[in-house]
Amino acid sequence: MTSGKRHATTEAHHEKEEISMANLDRENMAEDVKKRFDALSEYERQAVEAIMEATDYSIEEALDYVERGDFEFYSEIFSLADLAHTLVEEGYFGDPKAMGVLLDYVDYDWFGSDLRHDGYTETSLGVVRVF
Repeated sequence: MTSGKRHATTEAHHEKEEISMANLDRENMAEDVKKRFDALSEYERQAVEAIMEATDYSIEEALDYVERGDFEFYSEIFSLADLAHTLVEEGYFGDPKAMGVLLDYVDYDWFGSDLRHDGYTETSLGVVRVF
């Protein structure tokens, strides 16, 4: 009998985990939340999911951040070191051509850990930061 209760509890816990995971279950969303989510682009929907994965925000809170534009999301970049490399290459810290051979000495892993301190987080969907 105890195993039946344990099995039911485990099933309920598993179902709760599935609902709260970043993979959003549209059937369990409130109608207004569905409308807000559906109005987003695919990129913005992924950002909502990444924000939920990176934080303990509800879907409503994550939607608020995305709708206000208070986030950065790099859907093609999955590590902070890769993000650091991309930011340097794109000139966020000055002209990369002017850096010349010094670029060979940039420690992108260390730079990536610095980005973590600035609020960037790696997720299964890409790197995200909310402000």
